[in-house]
Parts: sequence; structure tokens; C-alpha cells
Amino acid sequence: MFTLTNERQHLLDAAYCFSFDEPIEDDTIRYEQLHMFLNVFPEKIQAAIQAQTLFKQKDLMQQFQAWCEHIISTIGVEMDASYEKREATIQKFSDTGRRIFSQSLHDAEILLAEQQGTNFVMLLDTSGGFTVETIVKLTFQQAEFEGKLDPYYVYDEIIETDNCFALRILSSTGYPYVQSTIYFNDVDAEYYYRPSVYVEPH
Repeated sequence: MFTLTNERQHLLDAAYCFSFDEPIEDDTIRYEQLHMFLNVFPEKIQAAIQAQTLFKQKDLMQQFQAWCEHIISTIGVEMDASYEKREATIQKFSDTGRRIFSQSLHDAEILLAEQQGTNFVMLLDTSGGFTVETIVKLTFQQAEFEGKLDPYYVYDEIIETDNCFALRILSSTGYPYVQSTIYFNDVDAEYYYRPSVYVEPH
């Protein structure tokens, strides 16, 4: 149903966490980064990370790189395909809903998220994100909410089911992510812009 899940995003983050093209200048920092994803790596890779011997083993590094490239080529491609479906799905939203979801809500701060009657309402501070709007209020109509939300909106996926739309959200205050889903019939948006900068004429 959904391509985006906690587990799959965790795998993808793990595959992207190490740059094989950059020289290894500080082993300690690199191993600390890899420890964040230790449980998803193959067992031989895990053991070498824990012993801090991975970077000294050429064959194992090649296996590690092959594992990362495989994850990126499979999950990454699937997520690219889900983005294309998203673009088609949001064309069925209200004009205001379509406008907001045609942009990225990544890094928006979730100020409010609550059920209000048959609707689910989210208030987002997008001033630190990637939209031209500063504050966005989303009203999901005839909505049901599952899961829980952390304060920051990180990733999302939108799909259409047989009888409604569904928004999968990964939110966080760091790591790992928290997963939630909103099922809804349509979404309206209200939004406010950053104030223009006024320059006193000379």
C-alpha cells in the first residue's frame, strides 16, 4: 500500500549515511554515524563496525558499498515512483490543498494536530522549511488519524485508496522517526506569508 514506512526510510538513510567517494579523515566520527544504523546492516558489517575494523578491510568495504547501492537502487527507485503517483493524486484535491502539497512540507514544525469532529486539523510553521508560506493550516475532511506525531514533519507519501486518500507522515525530534497516517476525503488549506521587508527610502 505505502512505499514509505519507518523501516524502509531507516534502511535508505543507512544506505546514504556513508560517502564512499570521500577520504576517511576521522574514523571515530564515521563509526559514530554508522552506529546509528547498526541493526539494519548485514551481520559481518555490524561486527566490523563494532570492532572498528571496517575501514581496514577492503573486501568488506566493497561488500558494504554493494549493499548500500542495492538499497538505494531498489527503495530509492520505488520512492521516486511513489512521488510520480503523488503528483497525479494531488490533482484531485481542492485548489488550496493541491497548492500546498505541490510543495515540500519537510522540516515544518507541527504546532497543532487534532481531531475536530469529522475533520483532522494540522497547523504547521513552515518558516524553516521549503514553502513560500510561513503558516499553513490543513483541514482533512471526513478524516481518521492513526499513529502519533512528533514535533517536526519530515517525510510524507500520498496515495489514493478505493474509497479515500491517505497521507503517510514520518515525523521526528531527531531519530528514529514516528509514523502516522491520515485517511481523508479531501483537504483544504489556509496559509499566511512571510511579511515583506520594508526598506526606508533615502
